[in-house]
Amino acid sequence: MLNQQAANLTMRLRLGDVPGLACGGSCLVRSVWDARDFVQAEADPLPVALRSHESAVFAFAPLGRARAGSAEAEEALARVRGRSMLDGLRPSGAETGRVDAAKLPKT
Repeated sequence: MLNQQAANLTMRLRLGDVPGLACGGSCLVRSVWDARDFVQAEADPLPVALRSHESAVFAFAPLGRARAGSAEAEEALARVRGRSMLDGLRPSGAETGRVDAAKLPKT
């Protein structure tokens, strides 16, 4: 999300309006910039307060019918604490363009 306005504002994101996201009721949400995880009901708008030209980045994982505060939701939060939901998406060395200098041809 990006606030392109000159003024601060609160934007509201409905998870049901995100193309391709099927939470099935609730989603586990990772606020990337804040490094925090929480459960958000698909039907409830997610309020995001942004200063002028500030952005927010989120990652989502479907939780189905688990509600915030339920044992199932708390278990899902416990599983991701201490690691990022994005760990599986991080590229390996070859994908980051890292080159082993010892393997380069001598010139």
